[in-house]
Parts: sequence; C-alpha cells; structure tokens
Amino acid sequence: ELAVRKLGQNSLDAPILAELGDKAETPVSQFRAFLAENRGSSEWFIFYLRGKDGNLWAVDASWHSGSRSWYVNANSVTSPSGWDDGYRVFSRNS
Repeated sequence: ELAVRKLGQNSLDAPILAELGDKAETPVSQFRAFLAENRGSSEWFIFYLRGKDGNLWAVDASWHSGSRSWYVNANSVTSPSGWDDGYRVFSRNS
C-alpha cells in the first residue's frame, strides 16, 4: 500500500528522503500499478525507485492529455534541481 504526501513548499530530494526514511523506496510494480489506475490525473507525482544500476532514482510522472500518455522522467537523487510546491510524493505505507 502507498502513502501520499503533498509538498507544502519547494524541496530537494535530500530533505524528502530524510523525512520518508526507510519507507521512501517504492517497488516498481506498485509504480506501474499506480500509473495504470490514475490515467488522466492533472497532478504531478514523485516516486523513489531502485534502478537496475542499484541506485535510488527520483522518478516524476505527469499525464499529458493531448497525447493521452504518461510523461515519466528519472533523476539522480543527488541532482541539484528540486520539486515544486504541490507535487505529490509517494512512499511505502508500511
């Protein structure tokens, strides 16, 4: 099961990961199921997924209504760019 938090201010990955602790990483299977169930959403979503390289990645997803498809992008959690106020951050609930 997934927990969701809405960012109340702009943030970088480091403080988000510190707050989420060991619940930050979401299994790829749950990420895929979430995308399948939430087509058409107007919100931006952030997940932390383990890559094939063994590293943790910040993965953002947003629905593009024109192309009727998800836009998904993966960024290193050490990237200096951050996330905007209002994005939804997902983590494991248990």
